[in-house]
Amino acid sequence: MLKARAELVLDLPDDAWFDVGLMQKDIVLALDAARQLSVPLPAAAAADEVLTFARAAGYEHRDLASLFEVLARLDPAP
Repeated sequence: MLKARAELVLDLPDDAWFDVGLMQKDIVLALDAARQLSVPLPAAAAADEVLTFARAAGYEHRDLASLFEVLARLDPAP
């Protein structure tokens, strides 16, 4: 999957293959199932936070590869 997405990160497409909104929907479903089973999913919870930020920043319908841009915006380094 990373091989297929590497080019998308470097040249973000106008049309999403799999967008941020769809990814968050899947993460939320996993978190809901995990809560019902009392299974902690800390990595999924962290991903949900980043996806929430991405959607608020206007990336909801952008390809998942756009998360590299979102993460760069979160980077506190100068």
